[in-house]
Formats: sequence, structure tokens, C-alpha cells
Amino acid sequence: MNPEEYKKAGFWIRFKAIWIDTLIVIIGMKIFFFLILLQPLEFYFPLDLSTIIAGIIYSSLFIAFKGQTIGKEICGLSVIHKNDKPLGLFRILLRESIGKIISTVFLFGGFIWIAISKSKRGWHDYLSGSQVLQTVWINRKRSLVSFFIPLLITGFLFRAEIVDLITLYPKAIAFKIHPPKEPDYQNRDEHALKEVSSLTPDKDSVFVNWLDKHSKTPEDYAIESAEQHQVTLFGEMHDKKDNLDFLNKIIPALYHKAGVRYIAMECFPPEMNNKVKKLVTAKNYDRELALEIARSNNWGIWVSKGYWDIFETVWKLNNSISIESDKMNVVGISEKFDGPSLALLGIGDSPMSSPFWEKIRLYKLPATLFTLALSDEIMAVNIEKEIIETGKKAIVWIGADHSFTHYAHVYSVMGKNRKFYRMGYLLHNKYGERIFQILMHHWYLSPTMDFKGVKMGDFVERVLKKRSNEPVGFDLKNSPFANLRDKSCWYFFNQPKVNYNDIARGYIFLKPNRDMKSCKYMEGYISKEMFMRNKFFYENFLQGKREEGLKDSIVKFRNFKEANAYYESIWNN
Repeated sequence: MNPEEYKKAGFWIRFKAIWIDTLIVIIGMKIFFFLILLQPLEFYFPLDLSTIIAGIIYSSLFIAFKGQTIGKEICGLSVIHKNDKPLGLFRILLRESIGKIISTVFLFGGFIWIAISKSKRGWHDYLSGSQVLQTVWINRKRSLVSFFIPLLITGFLFRAEIVDLITLYPKAIAFKIHPPKEPDYQNRDEHALKEVSSLTPDKDSVFVNWLDKHSKTPEDYAIESAEQHQVTLFGEMHDKKDNLDFLNKIIPALYHKAGVRYIAMECFPPEMNNKVKKLVTAKNYDRELALEIARSNNWGIWVSKGYWDIFETVWKLNNSISIESDKMNVVGISEKFDGPSLALLGIGDSPMSSPFWEKIRLYKLPATLFTLALSDEIMAVNIEKEIIETGKKAIVWIGADHSFTHYAHVYSVMGKNRKFYRMGYLLHNKYGERIFQILMHHWYLSPTMDFKGVKMGDFVERVLKKRSNEPVGFDLKNSPFANLRDKSCWYFFNQPKVNYNDIARGYIFLKPNRDMKSCKYMEGYISKEMFMRNKFFYENFLQGKREEGLKDSIVKFRNFKEANAYYESIWNN
């Protein structure tokens, strides 16, 4: 080749070319996946693996016939042998498959090598004996078009992610890099606390008598707490029907008596908020839209019907009040991430083993782990934006560990204890008593879920049994419960100065944990698209559920209808 017409292509022009080619493959696979959904076929479609294979076929064919892909042609690039001759088919396949996989899996080191090596060749070039040349002269207009059009397409395809990077994540990171003040209990005299295991049954009357005088019904307590604070956090153990029945029951009173105008939930992302508003303010209730919102959940299996019944309860409330009145709204606060991929990589709440082709999802891991590492901060930012800045009242229905306003988790990291501040703590640190927390009777404090040796829940249930298990709500502050602790419970054992009042500011007991019922399955939760993307996840989900007493491990489904039928039988029986 004439050296006056060509030069070795550098990193950035090659990056632009592969960026264009990647967009072409992604758009092509999205169209292909959409066309399959329109057909009656219901087979598993491993989109990540298929996209990689499609990319290899696309680039190999174009280079074999033209010496360049569409992206490379736009950028004036050509792939040839290092000796300035055409590259053979075997070398092309080696370059575009094994070569680029190697260049990618080692933190993209093979591509970065293009920028730092004198030869401007990546590892895949060395492996296949190839080089990439660039036309010396390219029309400036063509160069600008080749940059801005892909930029616009990328902005359209990933607009939500880009908005989050600009607006959401910086605020969440600010919470992380400016930690809140130390917990108040750091200076407490631990000898003033009492181990619950030291309390014999003859001492229970002190607690019973106090509850007789100072406790309220759970309904009255919840409503009064919500009336007195702008944001009331209800910390729950997920999937308990009794807790969700209680919430659905008090929603009208929260609106009329406490002035609550928002219910915030962690079980769906904020990107659904506009659809939820449309759902709960419509004249007719749209069950298909409710199902679509429920399916947006990060973990892909948040199937408990009680959560999604909240939409219908709020819809009924909104249709019962005058047109001029403020409507109640429901907002999601947990940022979107790919939970099934996390599980298939053996990470998260339901880790599972998976075949090699599912491990290709590894490329999603950095972004997912980044979002998870900021999950409490992100939820705090979303509550600020959706609720606190409006000045209106809300309740937040959330997992108990996220709700703590006065307690910081402590984990050992590289031999040193590190405090981990959750969403409730971050909000309370910033907004003080505008934020209040109520803990629903919690199984981490109870020995009935194989938390052997844990005494706190056992003690609470022993006291309340002497009141005929009458449902109750109460403040722990100034109560005889406040200075109790339980060294056998992980909330307490590595923090000797923590007491019960640090874990819970308010407490609601509906019934003993052993009598709590699990939620029903939301009929038709798994869609065709969800099944086609994550068939292996749904077949193996119960691997991570053995501790909950589900004996099955792996099942096989032919289609999404079989998956729904199976999980309905598991959850509802």
C-alpha cells in the first residue's frame, strides 16, 4: 500500500469505528429479538451470547469480503495482514473471536494496548498477524457525521443511563464521600445496657404493664407517627402477607387523617413513576399496566401480590375523593439494575451456578455492582427528589436494614471495622426529626427462622403472648425495651454499645413470626420476554431459596406459562 495514502490507525479512530459497529449489532439484535417476540415461538433466547456471536459473524463477513466493517469504512479504516497483504479467512475468524475476547476479558487491556504500543496494534492484531490502516485524508464533513450520528443514537438508546450519570450518581456519591456524623451510641456506657438473655419470665410484668399503659393499636400508632413526621420509614421483612395487608388497610386513613400524599417503595425503579401515576389516577384500573410495572423490578422475581395490590388500593382511594383534591401517588426509589444476571454470576441474594454462556453477562457486573454499592445513597437521593423537596408527607415501605435512622452496620474490611450507613441514617442525618422509623416485627430478631441463639425476638414474643398476642404499636424511647440488647444477634454482637432503641425508634407487632403468612404469587408475573432473556434464572431460582424451606432445586420449563404455573403452585400452597 502507498504510505502516502495510509497510516497506522490509532486508538481513538479505531474506538469510533468499533463504537459504530457495536451500535449496528445492538440495534440489529434488538430488532431481531422484537421480531421473535411477535412470533408464537417461546424458546430461550440468550441475548448476550447471541449478540456476541452476531458481532463476530458481522465483522468477520465484512472484513472477509471488503476488508472493513461499516464502522471502519465510515472512519476510513481497513484491516490487512501485517505484511500489507489481504488477511485470510482463518486469521479473520481468529482475530474477531478468540482475539477480541482475550483483548476484552483482561479489563480491555488488549484494546488499550493500541494506544500505548508503537505499532498501534491490539492483542487481537498480534494474535492474528493483522494491522489496521487509516486513509490519510478523510472529508471533514464525513468525519463530523461519523461522530455525531453515533453520539445521537447512543444518547437515544442509553438516555436513562446518561441522565442518571449526570444527575443521580453525583448526588449519591456525595452522600458516600461525605459520611454522616458518628452514631450517638459511640459515647454510651455499655454497662448501662441489659442483655435480654438475663431477663427471666418473672420480670415480664414490667414490660406488660408498660405496654398496657403506653401502647396503641398498630393502625393508630402508624397514622399518628405519619402525621407527626414528613417521612415515616416502615422497615419490613419482605414477602410477609400480614404486613402488606396492614399497609393496604391503613392507606385511606394515612391520606385522610395523616395527610400522607406519597407511598415510596423499593420494589420498582423511578423510571416507572410516570406510568404509576397514570395507573393510580386513571378512571379505570389497568391490570396489564400494573403487571408491566411489577415486572420492572430489579430482581426479576418480586412476585408477591401484596406489594402490587398497593397500586389498586391507592387507585380506589383516588377515585373516592373529589377531583379538586390532591391525589395520593406511589413512587419507586430503587435504581434499575440487572438482578437475574447478578444471580447467574453467583452473586446477590439468590446466587446460583450457571453454564459458561451465562457467564458472558460478566460485562454487566461493574455497572451493577456500582449501582448496588450506592443503593442506599441512591434511594436517599430519590426520596429527596420525589418527596422531601415537595414538602408533602410520605411513608416509605422498605426492607428493614435500609430503614435504620440511628444505627450503622459495621463490617470487617481487611481486618478493620467499617461503618455502613443505610438509607434511613443518611436521611435522618440530613433532615433530623422530619424522618422517623418504625420497625415491623422482624425475623432477624427472632429464633424462628433458624437464627439459633437469638433471644430478642423470643423475648418480645414471650412478653406479647402474656397480652394474648394483641397487635400493638409503640415508641421504644423511654420504654423498658429501649436499653435491651442481644449479643447473639448480628445487629448487636460486634457493637457492645448498641441498644434496641438504636435498631428501632418505633415498633409494630401484628402477630408472632411463626404465624405470619407468605404472600400469594402475582398471576402471570413472568412475561414471555423475561422468560426468553432469563430462562435459566427462572429454572434455577430455587437454588437460592433452600433456606426458606423450598426443597426443589432445578426445574425445567418449556415456556413462560409453565414457569408461572410452577411458581404459583410454590407460592400459593
